Amino acid sequence: MNGRHWLTERIKKAGAEPCLAHQDCIYNYDLLAAQSEEWKARLGTLDCASRAVIAFQGDYSPTTVSLLLACLELGNIAVPLAPGLRNEISELLRISEARILIRTGSTGPCEIQKLNVTPQNALLKATTESETAGLVIFSSGSTGVPKATLHDLARFLMKFERQRAPLTTIAVPPMDHIAGLDTLFYCLSSGGKLVCLDSRNPEEVCLAVERHRVELLPASAAFLNLLLASGAMERYDLSSLRTIAYGSDVMPTATLSRLREHLPAVTLLQKYGTTELGSPSTRSRPDGSLWLKINDEGCEAKVVEGALWIKSQSAMLGYLNSPSPFEEDGWINTGDMVEQSDGGYLRILGRQSDLINVGGHKVFPAEVETVLLQLSNVEDVLVYGKTNPLLGKVVAARFRLKEPEDVTRLKQRVRRFCHAQLSAHKIPVEIEIAAGEMMTARQKKIRRESALAANG
Repeated sequence: MNGRHWLTERIKKAGAEPCLAHQDCIYNYDLLAAQSEEWKARLGTLDCASRAVIAFQGDYSPTTVSLLLACLELGNIAVPLAPGLRNEISELLRISEARILIRTGSTGPCEIQKLNVTPQNALLKATTESETAGLVIFSSGSTGVPKATLHDLARFLMKFERQRAPLTTIAVPPMDHIAGLDTLFYCLSSGGKLVCLDSRNPEEVCLAVERHRVELLPASAAFLNLLLASGAMERYDLSSLRTIAYGSDVMPTATLSRLREHLPAVTLLQKYGTTELGSPSTRSRPDGSLWLKINDEGCEAKVVEGALWIKSQSAMLGYLNSPSPFEEDGWINTGDMVEQSDGGYLRILGRQSDLINVGGHKVFPAEVETVLLQLSNVEDVLVYGKTNPLLGKVVAARFRLKEPEDVTRLKQRVRRFCHAQLSAHKIPVEIEIAAGEMMTARQKKIRRESALAANG
């Protein structure tokens, strides 16, 4: 597009208002606008003043955010990458056909690496030739090589054009994830303040909420359960919180109930989004349950054989490394299984790919987790399908405990408790105590058997 976008004009008008809290410093919108201009000039010297794919590796900071804004104005395609990537990064750069890689780091000068790539991907070439600013977001890669989604950045930003109330928001979802970008652009478009984090452990998150009087906490259900289990909520003043927006994975009823108990004055808002479609506006049912309605003028939803289908104006242009999932009329199967009620409300049951087929019986992991989280001494639990020669799959549960416990005793307690709560095919057959991680860097539960085996 190579010119002023409505978002950069809005940032300019925000002027001296605080924009980013980063490493004990507060940066205003004037500084962000000035750094964006500096990036535009610098990218020009690198032959990337327009029509280039630019990958940058780093977390939220004035440097990364201003670079993203510069890409928007210049009509470049931005590829945000997580700071911790090592072995995988070469494959992601190959797929995205990035011309340069910028490693921003948290302090010190940026490291800029020219990659001398000749674009081959037809979708990328069409986007750069049209001078349309773009955005490449990689999926979590939980089922193999991550898919690369290409978005038209102007279309992606459409839902933020209507200005909303400015809030102090904490950046819990990572910047390379759809929820993280949603959080960032909501903040910038409304003139709010985004609180950046060096670490996303519960202690640091609660400390930042107290210190900066955070009003909006966006997070995955898995992270919120971890937050509750840590006890950090009792050690800090969280009275500034007005809204917790949760999504990314299915929220167990037990976790939602505990959140309401700990923070009765906070609005709990269920969000929905996918890497392919962005995050449409949603409305939770007034009873604070797990039911939501997609409430977005640019988005339509329907349920076909229990699966959620969506048609959205802000949908991706397509995958860079996979066939298009769109029907001819623009609808896409999200892969999420849902239950539908009167009034158009939906309850997310789980990913179709996460369903455990136990001898023909289908089991949603979240349903079993909701029951298991009610057990004493359980900090967190992960339910997944484990290969079985007779039944194909059986239900397996990996526990993280508050206090050490003999695994034999745990198995007895689990089975005794579940017999009164679950059908026989839903009761965990395999029970183990976690040694490794149960959650990805993007705060989603790891449900693939091979990935869990590698984690120990």
